This record gives sequence, C-alpha cells and structure tokens, in this order.
Amino acid sequence: MRRSLSNNTLTQFSRRRFATSASGTLDVDALRLEFPGIQQHLPNIIADGAGGSQIHQSSIDAMTRQLIHHNANVGGTFATSTGVLDTFASIREDAAIFVNARDSREMVFGNNMTTLSQHLSRALANRIEPGMQIIVSEMCHDANVSPWLAIAQERGCDVRWIRADPESYSLDMASLEEALSSDKKTFMVALGYASNLIGTVNDVQRACTLAREAGALSFVDAVHYAPHGIIDVQAVGCDFLACSPYKFFGPHCGMLYGREELLAELPSYKVRPCADELPTMDNYHVSKWETGTQNYEALAGAAAAMRYIGRLAGEAGYSRAGLEASWGLIAEHERSLSTRFLAGLASMGGIQVYGITDTEVPEGTLARRTPTFSIRKGDLDPAAATAALVEQGLWCSYGNFYAQQLSEKLGIEETGFVTRMGFLHYNTLGEVDRALEAIERL
Repeated sequence: MRRSLSNNTLTQFSRRRFATSASGTLDVDALRLEFPGIQQHLPNIIADGAGGSQIHQSSIDAMTRQLIHHNANVGGTFATSTGVLDTFASIREDAAIFVNARDSREMVFGNNMTTLSQHLSRALANRIEPGMQIIVSEMCHDANVSPWLAIAQERGCDVRWIRADPESYSLDMASLEEALSSDKKTFMVALGYASNLIGTVNDVQRACTLAREAGALSFVDAVHYAPHGIIDVQAVGCDFLACSPYKFFGPHCGMLYGREELLAELPSYKVRPCADELPTMDNYHVSKWETGTQNYEALAGAAAAMRYIGRLAGEAGYSRAGLEASWGLIAEHERSLSTRFLAGLASMGGIQVYGITDTEVPEGTLARRTPTFSIRKGDLDPAAATAALVEQGLWCSYGNFYAQQLSEKLGIEETGFVTRMGFLHYNTLGEVDRALEAIERL
C-alpha cells in the first residue's frame, strides 16, 4: 500500500508548528505525514536510520525552490546568482545555532563528512612533527580513523588507540589518560560522539577536556549522534566536529565545525582566486575552506532540516531554546523505542545484542545509547537473516558499517558481520512490535 501527500498537506507544514500531543509528548503520527519516503513505502518499516534518515518535506521544498529560483553559480549580479549568497548566509547561521558555535564563520560545508575530514587532516599535516603521537578510537567509523592514520604514517608519528571494552560496550577512558601521559607529545585526539555500529554514546566532553589539558587538538565525529541528541560544541570543548545532514532528515552533504582561530590560521588546499580569509558576506564564494562549486540545493535543504528539528516542540522561530526542547521530546520517544525493542529481544532468547542492553531510565545506561541495534540470531548468517527481514518488510542492513576496528574487537569482522536496525524519532512503537515479530519468525 502506498500513500501520497496532497499539495495542501505539503504546503501547510512550513507555516504551522506542531509536534506535541495533548500529553506533551512527540506526536509521531502527525510528523510521519511530513516524510514522503515513509508514506511512499508503507507498510514497510524503514529501520535503516543509522545508514541515513528519510528526508523531511520542508527540506525537499527548500531544495526545489533553490533549483527553480536560484539555479546559478555565485559571482553574478543577477537575481538567480545573488540568491545563492542568501542560501550560504542562511545555512551558515542555522548551522552555527544547531551546534552552538560562537560564530557562523566556524561552519564549513562540503560533499560529506569523510571528504571534509580528509581535507582538514591534510591542512593539519604540516603541523605534525616526527615523534608526536595521534590518538584514535577503536569505536570510530573509519572516516575518523584513516585520515589520521595516513598523516601519522606520512609524518612519522605514533598512533595510540582509545580501547573499546567488549564487555561494557564503552570506551576505556583510562586508556586515553594512559596515552596522553606518555612522554610523546599528542597532536590530535579523534573519537566518535556515538558508535554507528552498537549505538554507545561516548563521553566526548571528558575526552576533549583531557586532550586540551595535554595540549592536544580534538576532533569529534558526530555523524551518528546528530539525529539523536543536541550538539553543543562549546560544552563539549572540541576543536573540530563534523556531522552529516542526511542523517538528520536533510539531503546528502557534510558539515564541519572548527574553532575560528584554527580555521583562520591553518593553510587550506585551494585554488589561487580563493581568499585566505574565513567566509564573510563579501567572500562566501571565494573563502579558503570551500573551494569550487558547492551543492547549493543541498545547503538549502540542510538548513530546512535543522529548522524542522528546531520547531518540533512548537517553539516559534529557530533558536537554541527550540532545539533543546525538541531534542528533549526526541530523546523521550527514542528511549521508549529502545526499551520496547530490547525487552522484546530479551524475551525471545537466542539473540546476541552487541551493545548496551540495560533499559534503566532516565539516568541509567539506556541514556548512553542510541536506538541503533546490531544483532545476531543463533547461528543464522547475518546476510541471509537480513535478506529475510527485508523480505518481511523490515528494511535493515548487515555489515560492519565501516567500524572496522570495533568489528574486529567484537569478533564479528571475520564471521559474517551483524544485522543492524536503526530507529529514529519518526518510528513508532507499533513498528518496533512488528520488527520484533519479524525477527522471531526467522
């Protein structure tokens, strides 16, 4: 069965504010109507949120408007071109609010997080001296490992690892302290905000504090965390943080925060016409960190996605207060999804869950994980099990999801990987129940 949205429904959302039911909780049934991908593929359960979210209608509308009214490159004095600068200004301001940056000039955009991290690592490479060390995490997606391994090899410095504990499914912060206390100067500490394989939310604030006290820089990969909780780069205390709007209900592109003074002083790899300054209203199209033609329609869509989240709690306008309220509603709903799913898996028996399973809330361990679950059922091959679940209408994936080091640590790298389900705020408890029924039928 497929459902389509009427034009009236599509155009109303940008003008109205709704999200909370009479009980003050997230009105999931209402907001699901604003995701065409969900409606288009009913009754299938889209449980691949960890791989990428469905895009919100307001984001689609913003991209369409950009392509219709401002489908030009920057640099012209005509309306289609000057409108592109408005898009740049909007996304930069919205992104700064989204991560609580001090200034919009601290936001950089590109194709994806991986490309941005590679670009940044190249700019940082000349600061690294032989004999220094770089610290990476065993719980990271490889996009926040390989760039640092590459420059470590190139510059002749050591690599240390923040160890992942396969029993508690958490990072061993003592191993970070141990690495920082060595006689080698640490250049960079790179870690993930949350694991895209097992859902663990890491104590990035503590890690960044330890890095700063040791005189090291810090880079946080927030790609998996971004659709689940509020990001505050000032509270975290990181030097750099990257995320991807396609994970939080927008289009495919990447977003990087960097402390203003670092972005200003670091050399960037760019073409000669580009300025050496950070972006301003006068040089958005030739600033040092965003070379070449940007995906302007994706930037417009990303701004709309952030604004969608900001008004979920019914706040007027777009602000940190609105984001905080919205993330509170999202967290409450996602905890209910996690509790139901984990309880259902436990009742089956024979299910191996790779990740935190304690459902104590709100201060307990459940608050330290996202609703992303990597599982195996008995001796079933994860590839075959995943195919069978998809056949039943439960859309999920299998693999190691580029978390190679953690996959090896958990003993699944060489034995067929895992089946992964990732729920988001638009998933319902009814879908969780149906997902459990599908798993039980395997």
